[in-house]
Amino acid sequence: MNLRRTWTAFALIFVLVGVQDATAQETIGSFTYAQLSEGGADRSSIASFGYNYEGGLVWKCEANGLNVFFILPQALGDGGSEITIEYGFGGAAPANGQSWQYSADDLLATMPQGSVAAFTTAARSASTITVRATDPGSGSSASYEIPLQQLGSALERLSCAS
Repeated sequence: MNLRRTWTAFALIFVLVGVQDATAQETIGSFTYAQLSEGGADRSSIASFGYNYEGGLVWKCEANGLNVFFILPQALGDGGSEITIEYGFGGAAPANGQSWQYSADDLLATMPQGSVAAFTTAARSASTITVRATDPGSGSSASYEIPLQQLGSALERLSCAS
């Protein structure tokens, strides 16, 4: 595995879930669960990564409830503040493009809050997701396949996912 990608994946986990402060970590199917509390509030998360850490999907408890993030292994496009994310479950081709907030510095795309519930419901019955991220400015894109084994069980660990 490429050292840069390994470092990027682990650094993002630390940034997203505060693993250094996590009180518990465990593997549930293809997900890593990290329990974290911040000021008495649950900030726990679950994360699953594709082969060689090529892309990752994270469900995390935030102040506004359950959030979904997509982690890219490297910067995409011209570094604009939005990228288009398309996805397909269970081997289906990615479709239904949607604009997600994007931080090229953090290699992180954030799903619009209004889409989280429907996306999570659909993801629960899938074993994999194929995600295509496209930079609207440059047109550059990349696709990633991420396992979703035991997503339902992993989500049960997040207090904000009920």
